[in-house]
Amino acid sequence: MKKIMLSLVVIFSSLIFYGCSQNKSEYNLASLSKIDISALSNNDILNIINDEDLQEGVYEIITEENKYIFFNGIKNEFKEINSYLEDKTFIIKANTASSLDINKKLYVIREKNTTYSGNENASYDTIDILINEKESSFSNIYIIEK
Repeated sequence: MKKIMLSLVVIFSSLIFYGCSQNKSEYNLASLSKIDISALSNNDILNIINDEDLQEGVYEIITEENKYIFFNGIKNEFKEINSYLEDKTFIIKANTASSLDINKKLYVIREKNTTYSGNENASYDTIDILINEKESSFSNIYIIEK
């Protein structure tokens, strides 16, 4: 009987230790993954990204398969871009720094163990944007339908 009790204590202790040592980001069901714009083959997305009339800001591009977040830096560079899930809100944070160069960054929202279907997201209901720790919004939202 003592061996069984000792085994149970060891097993439960291991489970508690393992659970407490997990990295919080492992539990994030949604995250941003950077896309290499030069390797992008979707002409509809490229037309938006390469539009010279596009103002500086953050844009959402929705396709049938994915949601993309596009950072268009003209006078500022968007940097330290990260994301996390809080309740049912997907929060995207970025900072800016003055820049003389135009810089463009494209990310796709990845959801773990889910599939994207239209506007149905399994892990979040809304997207919040924080630029330099201040609430912001998308400059525009583009929906690409085939």
